Amino acid sequence: MEKNSEFGLIELNLPAGEHELELSFEDPFVPLRYLSLLSIFLTLGLLLFLRRA
Repeated sequence: MEKNSEFGLIELNLPAGEHELELSFEDPFVPLRYLSLLSIFLTLGLLLFLRRA
């Protein structure tokens, strides 16, 4: 499997014949979404704490 940087394609050379190809793509930003959600809650908690003080 090779990446074609010019067109952003994934190239795959298979020999002649019948093949079954299964591809799966995962979202690389899932951990960042949880981190963003955590930072929003921490910021809101800090703002509420400072208002009461």
